[in-house]
Amino acid sequence: MAHLWFDNSGTWTAFEIAGSLVDIACGTPRTLDDSSRVATANALVVILASNSRAWLVLAGSRVAVRVNGMPIAGLRALHDRDEIRIEAAGRTLFFSTEKLAGIEPFNGATRVFCPRCRQEILQTTPSVRCPQCGVWHHEDGADLLCWTYAERCALCPQPTALGSQYQWIPEAL
Repeated sequence: MAHLWFDNSGTWTAFEIAGSLVDIACGTPRTLDDSSRVATANALVVILASNSRAWLVLAGSRVAVRVNGMPIAGLRALHDRDEIRIEAAGRTLFFSTEKLAGIEPFNGATRVFCPRCRQEILQTTPSVRCPQCGVWHHEDGADLLCWTYAERCALCPQPTALGSQYQWIPEAL
């Protein structure tokens, strides 16, 4: 899930983008729902989630917004680790698509073999999809602890600690 890093009293804090609209114009980012109304649409800066692969920032005409130092007018696609600066508020946020590893039932859409134990991962088996390389590993909590067996993913340098922290955090303020 994508998230925004924002300054929370001198500490970078991750805000998960759970909805399709997030207001980032002032203060703490907030999710907007269908019933949310904004008094002046021209002063709104939002993150749009059209799907899990495309993220956009929309800036109203009365707000000066820069992405990676370049001014935007209207709409701009976001990429991992983009810096978003809202000039009038003097606020800087960072957009990130980094995911944390978590146990979930394998969806079984295709036949997959665990790279650690080499056994097939059956549908609904508790498993972990590596956030970095996307490869599935067993993690059933009892017999097949393939994800947490070693400190790193079987195929890439991703740490395997469940409940771990993000690997990338913006530099100190």
